Amino acid sequence: MLNQKDIISVTGGSFTVHVWDWQPFEIKTRSSNVQTDDFITVLDGKEPIFSGVVKQSQESSGVFTYSGFDIRLILDRVQMNYLLKRSLVSSAVYTGGSFAILKNTIQLAFPAANIIAQVDEDRTTFSLSPRMQTAFGFHRSNCVSNDITYQLFIVSNRRLLLKGKYLRDKRREVVLLTDITHTQGEVIRNTKEAYNQILGLGSGEDNNRDYHFIDNKASADYASCFIYDIRENITHAELVQRTVAKQKELQFEYTVKFYTLKNNVAQLGQEYDIGDYVSFRMQDGALVDDLVSAYTINIDKGILSPRYELETGIKKGSLTAKLKDLKEGGYK
Repeated sequence: MLNQKDIISVTGGSFTVHVWDWQPFEIKTRSSNVQTDDFITVLDGKEPIFSGVVKQSQESSGVFTYSGFDIRLILDRVQMNYLLKRSLVSSAVYTGGSFAILKNTIQLAFPAANIIAQVDEDRTTFSLSPRMQTAFGFHRSNCVSNDITYQLFIVSNRRLLLKGKYLRDKRREVVLLTDITHTQGEVIRNTKEAYNQILGLGSGEDNNRDYHFIDNKASADYASCFIYDIRENITHAELVQRTVAKQKELQFEYTVKFYTLKNNVAQLGQEYDIGDYVSFRMQDGALVDDLVSAYTINIDKGILSPRYELETGIKKGSLTAKLKDLKEGGYK
């Protein structure tokens, strides 16, 4: 039930929109009318720029800090096979237009909502077995395979806005972000939404698939299951050993952030947007092709302060390898 509660003024906050991955957010406001597990949509004027679900609240001297995650977190925690009412380890192939499949799956996750789709012409088809994937993992592979990206917003009581588009190659039009250099941030080790369950899958097919399930979910917690699809002919003992090792690995994640300097060169959504392949020059004159993978919006004293973020290593020629990595093993 997506019932609108209130409209509040935001004094400070940080929101990141990413090509494929869901992202955390934080807002500061003097309004106390926000509860954990509430959905929240950030508006710039009347235009939605971010939607998420609140997972934590904190109050200090009359200022409330609410933090949570991109609304796509909801899809990340829903099993694709469950949504499709199929066997848990079904190898049946799900096919169709990329945006149509995306809209239909969101509709299953939010059955009471009316989904308004503002998408490009649905000119691609997608075919992939949804075996043991989350709905989000399924669509992330779809996005990588077909060069598409999407954003999802809650805009009113029972209305969801789906914005989907194909990635644009703008490298030959003009050299973008000229003389902007990368600065490497620190390597971060954190426990971002640690999984409390893991299901390891070994040899066999369909209902005869060997598996090992570890459940560390507390009775009051939501299930957050990682599917570790090894896809190898191994013994059950090896499956248990590798599943336990994978569970320990998932307790932490390591990320390296790269940000652009002197980045007030264009307005997001007009000249350039996330999902654009661009060219820019390093200080040594080298021309670098890359993908605008994320856009971060900061609010300070109620004023928007956006910046571009380019994630190195996701070049157009690397997408096939990235899809291969996504198909092998678990999905995040």
